[in-house]
Amino acid sequence: GTGAHSIMVQATIRGCGSSCAAARDSILSAATDDLVLQRVALVTGDGAKGVAKLALQDKSCPGNPSKCFSVECPEFTVNANPLRACYGASCVETCCSPVTCSRVACGKGMVKRRSADPGQACANATDCAEQCCVQLCADYDCQSYGEGLCPRSDALFATAVPSQAKETC
Repeated sequence: GTGAHSIMVQATIRGCGSSCAAARDSILSAATDDLVLQRVALVTGDGAKGVAKLALQDKSCPGNPSKCFSVECPEFTVNANPLRACYGASCVETCCSPVTCSRVACGKGMVKRRSADPGQACANATDCAEQCCVQLCADYDCQSYGEGLCPRSDALFATAVPSQAKETC
């Protein structure tokens, strides 16, 4: 290597119907190299002057296989099998699974729900708290909601689903 930094860009083309073979041949032809470099330079913000700095090292169709360990999963998904193979634009879909209660860290003053299924999937912070955690009433700050609401006489032992903590605690 020349020591230059590089990235692998893969794309999956869907919906090409009976013309997929022609699309593949066109993509693999040397005539498309400049178009690919122009598009990458445009997307990275370097524009036309950035094309001169770029070099296309290799093209393949189908895309070269990758391993999931190189995939960065979106928030509230997890890469549970980093050695799994994936191809092109389908790598996120192949490698990233929704976070489950077994991997959720409950927030301050909350603990895991005993009744929560460890395999229960959740999609965001609120959903994960609701599905996987309970609020300890003894640690709930209900003083900000007015007098007479807190503390419950049995707050030490009471818990609530986060969305019902105000009413319950």
